[in-house]
Amino acid sequence: MRTVTTSRAPRPASRPATWAVLGAALLLGAGLTACSADSSDDSSGSSSASGSSGSSSARADASSSSTLASDAATMPTSVPSTTKTLMTRDVVLVLDDGSGAEACLGPIAQTVPPQCTGTPLDGFSFADEKKASWVKRGGVTYGQFELVGTWDGETFTVRTATPAADYDGPSVAVSTPAPPLRRLTDDQLAAISQEVSGVPGVTGSYVGEDSQVVATTPWDDGSIQEYCNVAYGTNTVQVVSVLVRDRT
Repeated sequence: MRTVTTSRAPRPASRPATWAVLGAALLLGAGLTACSADSSDDSSGSSSASGSSGSSSARADASSSSTLASDAATMPTSVPSTTKTLMTRDVVLVLDDGSGAEACLGPIAQTVPPQCTGTPLDGFSFADEKKASWVKRGGVTYGQFELVGTWDGETFTVRTATPAADYDGPSVAVSTPAPPLRRLTDDQLAAISQEVSGVPGVTGSYVGEDSQVVATTPWDDGSIQEYCNVAYGTNTVQVVSVLVRDRT
């Protein structure tokens, strides 16, 4: 794979780089998840060959991972939304493969053209943007923009879009979380990351630093973080919203 680089204006040296680091971690996490899935398939085959003892072990592992969330926790049943005006923390990748513009608010495959499971955009068209702010490769048009608008839980309605070259920030840094109140093994953290990825609204998750799982979502009204705190222990999971309240 080749890394996609889009041109943008130089950023001030003092500007936080937290969001860029988070994006890189998500890409790495996505790759690790894919590798893990492949390994799981291989081990499944070897278990079948070795007999019922291997299958019993696999079932035991699956059973233990399914009980990591506390019974006291109630998982949200819908994606959080708000009528407030929101903005992206930084510029985000927007792409259109011909079926409509989407914003990449989760992991991005660094292919040419880039790929992601995008969030639908309403009120955005590359035809309305300066041609220098986007490129087209392989039938996909894409570019980086700061977006301001509203989020209904499914679609982000764009009010303004600022190309990366015109964006002067500053970006909204991700706050440094408090350390988890309990220590978990690497296997437990990996299992929690997998479970959290199934929570409505979560677009990506990975095991970050300080034995903590990081989960990204377009917008959290607090319900996802509250669920994770009850389910896995306070500060075990840090929920990061890509969209934040508009500063203006």
